[in-house]
Amino acid sequence: MNRINPIIANTSMTLNLVSGKEKAQEVLHCIILLRNTCERMMNCQKDLNLCSIDYAKAFDRVNREKLMEVLVKAGIPSHERRLVCEILWNQSAKVKLTTGTTEDIMIQRGVRQGYILSPSLFNLYSEYLLQEAISETSGILINGVNIHNIRYADDTVILAESEEQLQAMLDSIVDKCKEYGMEIKAKKTKTMHIGRDTKTLTITVGNAVLEQVSKYSYLGQMITEDVATLKKVQIRIEKTRQKFWENKELLRRNVGLNTKKRILPCYIFSVFNYGCEAWAYSKTVQKKMQTFEIWHYRRLLKVPWTEKKTNKEIIKMADVGERLLQQLMKRKRRYAGHIMRGSSGPSL
Repeated sequence: MNRINPIIANTSMTLNLVSGKEKAQEVLHCIILLRNTCERMMNCQKDLNLCSIDYAKAFDRVNREKLMEVLVKAGIPSHERRLVCEILWNQSAKVKLTTGTTEDIMIQRGVRQGYILSPSLFNLYSEYLLQEAISETSGILINGVNIHNIRYADDTVILAESEEQLQAMLDSIVDKCKEYGMEIKAKKTKTMHIGRDTKTLTITVGNAVLEQVSKYSYLGQMITEDVATLKKVQIRIEKTRQKFWENKELLRRNVGLNTKKRILPCYIFSVFNYGCEAWAYSKTVQKKMQTFEIWHYRRLLKVPWTEKKTNKEIIKMADVGERLLQQLMKRKRRYAGHIMRGSSGPSL
């Protein structure tokens, strides 16, 4: 894996796959790249049309003969290809029926489930699919960089300024999918228009018209038509509160306050913090975060509203060190330094 992954990274044409860092950083880079692209287009008063592609059984539909061709094109050494071939080709399964178990059935397509190299192989496979389909098309031009897709594994978003461009790109991908044995699931593939004015898109896959949405979740982060951070923060707050009530053990009196304070950032605030580096910290958002943090400490301390304790008194009672907002701002600055050093690939 350590020998093949650098070669796969060098063949990548999309910005999100060139970081070479751990998976968490790659996911975060995709989220920030998509958000920054949306914001840039809004600020320049240009239209941005997105299509979030959903492949039907993506990992299970990989054509193995085509995958071997891709490995050759990518420059994977022959001995590494033989190893991958042995692992994929010598794969069988049994089906358990009410009357018993069948004989071994050879699995003739797809990448092996649970195989540590499968995500990287699929990345390379889908990379060449997109490269052959849309590499010559004009997507979104920002700082001299042409961005036509943002992708992490099988989570793919294609971008275009006009509806006609988006339809042409999607048609090209659909045609190329047939050659690669892949299929786009029309029911789960969504479109979105981001711009100053509302616009109805009519994008089709075959005879099916794709659903246009005002928001959708990309890698766990909500993308909205107005690119507003406040809505994203509100969604994270709702998910975090749900997680808090799922862990009611925190409220038991026999659990010490210090223990509760250690559990809170590990199991509760970690849900809220996901993707915080991509947020814009306006005064409204900061106030929302501070209120959200106090809400948790009031319940840990079991302070009823009838006591009318101020937020400062609650923080003092809980003996809170570094506030949640300070931690999030520190993470954002750390990631900004990560980008400035160029250790996360090209930046916008």
